[in-house]
Parts: sequence; C-alpha cells; structure tokens
Amino acid sequence: MKYVYVSANCSIFTGKTVEDFKNKGMDLLLEIMHKADFKALSYDLFPAMQEKYLELSLEDRKNTVFELYYRLIHAGTGMETPVVEYSSYARYDDEGSPTFSTGVIYESPLAMDGVRGIVRHIDSDAQTTLFDRCDFHALDVLTKTEKAIVQSFIKNQSRDCIAADLNISIHTVRTHFKNIYKKLDINKEADLLGVVKI
Repeated sequence: MKYVYVSANCSIFTGKTVEDFKNKGMDLLLEIMHKADFKALSYDLFPAMQEKYLELSLEDRKNTVFELYYRLIHAGTGMETPVVEYSSYARYDDEGSPTFSTGVIYESPLAMDGVRGIVRHIDSDAQTTLFDRCDFHALDVLTKTEKAIVQSFIKNQSRDCIAADLNISIHTVRTHFKNIYKKLDINKEADLLGVVKI
C-alpha cells in the first residue's frame, strides 16, 4: 500500500520526510513503530478488528472508524511517542472492498506498554463501540484464556461474570488467576492492575 497524502508534520513523531513515506509506503512502518507494537498490531489486534469490521453490512462498513493506540519511534532521536490513529476506509471498488483509506495521527496522553484497538460504528446521532481491546506486552507469557480473563478483569467484571462469559467454571477462573499471578510474578489484584495500567 502507498501513501497519497502525508502532512509535512509527519517528521515531528517519526524523523521521516513526506518523500520517505511516499517512497516506502507501508514498509516504512517497520522503521518508525515500536517493534513489539508493530508485531501485536500486525499479527493479532488489527486482524481481530478487521474480522469485526467484515461482519458488518457494506453500508455499515462505510460508517466505521478504527482507533489505534501504539508508539512511534523518532528515527533521528530514538524518542518514543505514544500516538492515537483514527482511520477509516474512504473508497470502495465494485465488490465493496476498500481501495482508499484516510487517517490522522495525534500524540496520545495514553501511555501504555502495549497496543489498543477500537472499532466504532458512527451514525447520524450516536457512536457504537463494536470492538475494544488492549494487548499488553507484559501479558505475552499468558495463554489465550488467561489473556481473556485479564481483559474481562480490567473491565471490572467479577469472577462469576468472567466464568459465565467464557463458559468455564468459577473454580477454573480461580485456577487461572493463580496461574496468571505466578507467571507474572505478582501476588494480588492490585499488582495485576499495575501490570496492565493504561
């Protein structure tokens, strides 16, 4: 994929010029994104967001916005900047596949050791959040189920609700919490919240 328009302000976060973006296209992201963030977005989070997007009708897809939180690394100084990117598909071919997207990136006050992805549907009078997930790099040692438990926990769900949502027993949830604490070398819920702080 190529960039058609890039603001001259791109150099503030990246140390790269407009010409760099236009010449290298999406390949430039490997040079300017935090490596762990790039991997998490490319191989896990964005595909999950795209899957949610593809569940929508073509008309609803045209009113969908992606919100991504990640870190950029300035090529000249090495300075790390947390950013938020808002993007949406702006043009489609005859089969309804996107051919053009627009996006804007701002510095984010949300500094985290990981990435966050949100998919929102916007209509004339409201926004509906269809997908919202944070992937914290510290949790990479956990299993898929353990990560799902942590995601539910940070959304203030009780252990009973987590068990019901994941269709597992409350005893299994308790066992998973013990395993999570052991893997992360922590002792209590407050410690877990410290690991996944946003």
